[in-house]
Amino acid sequence: MTRLRALENTLDTTIVAVQGIAERLGGNVALMQTRADFTQTYSTVLKQGSDALTAADGNEESVNMVALQTRQQLGIQSLSASNQAQQAVLSLFR
Repeated sequence: MTRLRALENTLDTTIVAVQGIAERLGGNVALMQTRADFTQTYSTVLKQGSDALTAADGNEESVNMVALQTRQQLGIQSLSASNQAQQAVLSLFR
């Protein structure tokens, strides 16, 4: 009987030890899940920021291109007006 009692005590001790390990493992799993969620959220925020910067750069480049085209058109019109003024002056001498 004492052997049986000793075996029962050993099993009880082992069960308590396994339960403690299971509790720690559950806590570690919860911690890892929290870290995985944070990492996923952080990655999403970084991706959205990157996309916003890319879009902003594209918009800025579009604005710069329109400004350059406008300057080019104004330059062409100025040259045309200047040429017309020269032609008018020359026609006075004819």
